Amino acid sequence: MNTVSSVRLNYSVAVIDSDDDTRSTLAEFLTHAGYSVVSCSLADVQFGTVNWLEFIAEQEPDVLVWDLPYPYQRTAAFLRLMCTSTTVVERPFVVTSTNAPTIKKVLGGYPSDHVVAIVAKPYQPLQLIDAVETAVAWRQRRLAEGTAIRKPHED
Repeated sequence: MNTVSSVRLNYSVAVIDSDDDTRSTLAEFLTHAGYSVVSCSLADVQFGTVNWLEFIAEQEPDVLVWDLPYPYQRTAAFLRLMCTSTTVVERPFVVTSTNAPTIKKVLGGYPSDHVVAIVAKPYQPLQLIDAVETAVAWRQRRLAEGTAIRKPHED
């Protein structure tokens, strides 16, 4: 088994998007690439149908792929709020959007401590996988530096 595949098999990705088909397709791409994938609806997180903190604590994703739809200012503010929880603070985000240039402006300092990649829709599966690999490398670096919280299976 090559190094990339063994790294992928040890990492999980949470896909947060409001579109069921998009979540399903992304999960398929990422699973085929060797990642463990969980997902939930962005609307369910925003409206409290899914308890965000419980979802993260139970699923323990290493990377979060988060769609940022219009209205960008409001959804970016919501993303920043989600990033402040201690359960999430150590996990990198890959943001997807139909308007990547606006998202970069709205998020301000990009890349940031949380958002390590922005992928413009429509994208090819390899673009998303490359962004997730960037996020995995970010997480590995944080773990090596001792600045990320380790999950039980990472000890």
